[in-house]
Amino acid sequence: MRSSIYKEQSAQKRRLVLLGVILVIFALVIGGKLFYLQVFRHGYYIAFAENQHYIKRDIPAERGKIYVRDSESGKLYPLATNISLDMVYAIPYQVQDPILAAQKLAPILKMKEVEILKMFERSKYYVPLKHKLTEKQSQQIKALKLNGIMVTSESWRYYPEKRLASHILGYVDWDQRGHYGLEGYFNESLRGKTGFMTGEKDQAGRLISIGNLDLEPPRNGDDLILTVDRTIQYEVEKVLAEGVKKHGAQSGSIIVMDPKTGGILAMANYPDFNPNRYYKFKNYDIFNNSSINSVYEPGSIFKPIVMAAALNEGKVKPDDTHQCTGYVRIGNDIVRTSTREAHGKETMTQVIINSCNVGMAKLTTEKMGKELIYDYLIKFGFSSNTGIMMDTENKGNIRQPKDWAEIDVATSGFGQGLGVTSLQMVTAFSALANEGNLVQPRIIDEVIHSDGSKEKKSPKLVRQVISKDTAKTITAMLIAAVEEGYVQNVKIPGYYVAGKTGTAEVARADGQGYDPTRRITTFIGYLPANNARFIILVKLDLPNSGPGIWGITTSAPMFKEVAQYLIQYYRIPPER
Repeated sequence: MRSSIYKEQSAQKRRLVLLGVILVIFALVIGGKLFYLQVFRHGYYIAFAENQHYIKRDIPAERGKIYVRDSESGKLYPLATNISLDMVYAIPYQVQDPILAAQKLAPILKMKEVEILKMFERSKYYVPLKHKLTEKQSQQIKALKLNGIMVTSESWRYYPEKRLASHILGYVDWDQRGHYGLEGYFNESLRGKTGFMTGEKDQAGRLISIGNLDLEPPRNGDDLILTVDRTIQYEVEKVLAEGVKKHGAQSGSIIVMDPKTGGILAMANYPDFNPNRYYKFKNYDIFNNSSINSVYEPGSIFKPIVMAAALNEGKVKPDDTHQCTGYVRIGNDIVRTSTREAHGKETMTQVIINSCNVGMAKLTTEKMGKELIYDYLIKFGFSSNTGIMMDTENKGNIRQPKDWAEIDVATSGFGQGLGVTSLQMVTAFSALANEGNLVQPRIIDEVIHSDGSKEKKSPKLVRQVISKDTAKTITAMLIAAVEEGYVQNVKIPGYYVAGKTGTAEVARADGQGYDPTRRITTFIGYLPANNARFIILVKLDLPNSGPGIWGITTSAPMFKEVAQYLIQYYRIPPER
């Protein structure tokens, strides 16, 4: 009996001990959980609790506008601005009859019913159906009064001039990010800073107007005013489009710059695009501004740059002579004149007038050498960005002197074997036209900040590359090239034009020399030559209009058309 009672008491004690252990473990688990929640997850639950009582809403900033001036009227015209357009979206779990909703929306949105039904399946809470609705579409959708189908306003980038200056501008995508051109380069300053509003909300999620309110107002983006003249840009784009089509070219560019201030008056590329409809273009190459991005071998327009360096160093004088036999042997290679003709005895001025490859090859190999040439190319701004402040600018391709063979020294004198951009060529010519002073090209004239303050962008002198006397001498040689040389078709009565034509062969894709059937033709010049107001570069890529594929027959007439327009537009008095 006692044994039975003892056993029962022992079992009871064990159960009590087990229960106590279980209670202790349970207490430890509860305590540990509370410690974890109160210490380690304290911040999370404080934020969660606050979220039950507070609402935060972003306040979008307005993207800055981009303007151009009309020089005659002084009026500003927006090239890039913002407009409000409606969008329609769905909250699918609130749509009572998806099939009926799709049937009613399809004809208004010009979409297929099945397409709308598939969009409903993407999310239960929010599905954008279509952006940029017309006013009529918005009214029709609102009139349907469909549960779960909402219309709201959105801000969109808008380019009122459509294709005008498209490569200068770039575009803004669906996420309000800028790409290419000014939209890409100045994206952060143009987009501004989003503000926010935080306040107490009621059980329905509505803001309580008498509750605590924290407001951080948005900072709108900066406005940009360009150096570009709207009227000149329009005219230049028209001349370029007509020239590309007339000569069957693949593409083309025209730049007009003030050589004293560096202000870009026009920069056009063709083919162009409409930034309002950027998403229609599948080939993204069209968005690149070829004036600053495309690297090419410039050909004979490079001769004045190298000649100016030689004159500045005293290696030659304008009346120094050499004997042109039509070719010159450089190691195992032969350099020939473009026409295969011998010019005979010719001065350095005649080397420029005749655009003599042989004379330039002798000059670079016998008088200058690769180190001196390279040094001046760097001084003229090649192999570095110009500072134009536009997206996707290319530095070009000028190899280090240690990588130059003897033939590279020779061909550098007539612009083959090295890569530059059109804007780099215009910048380098500014030193010839501006008493030896290289100016930084600029396309921004003024920035208007969101607080109303204005920041004027002043002209910037980069460096003096050649002396004033050298600049006068090379200008006289370029005037002679127009007055006496092959390009007399660019002469303008009453004015001196300092200019040079160029016809560069294009390297074969396999790297085996040049393709004589593919050429890039260019004309670059400034006027009035002795007090230059403009530098104009015209470039055509791969023209194929007849056998005379030369700069003189393609780019030069386009240069003259632009030059004559500028003279009339600015009412420049004759100088001769």
